[in-house]
Amino acid sequence: MVNTAIEKYRKQLRMVTSVSMDESYNDYGNHFVDDILSNIAANDLMHLIHKLPPQYKMVFNLYEFEGLKHKEIAELLDISEGSSKSNLSRARASLQEAVKTSVDSVYGNVAK
Repeated sequence: MVNTAIEKYRKQLRMVTSVSMDESYNDYGNHFVDDILSNIAANDLMHLIHKLPPQYKMVFNLYEFEGLKHKEIAELLDISEGSSKSNLSRARASLQEAVKTSVDSVYGNVAK
């Protein structure tokens, strides 16, 4: 009877799904971010975009709104393709931080 109980216990242990804390947080965090972004007014987001430094704002607008590729942006602005990619990445990071700061000021520090 003891062996049967131990065997049943071991089978139950194998069936337990383990999830790392990082995966759990990222899943929750992504859903949270999606919910927050769906509640941000378009005007608020446009205001944050207008606050970007001019070069970041230009590349961001051309890439995201106009649909241009980095090669086209580089030719248009007379910069390298790498600069275009870097400026877009920095613009996105800056916007993410601005949105987080904006959300934190409204909802408290829950977006961490």
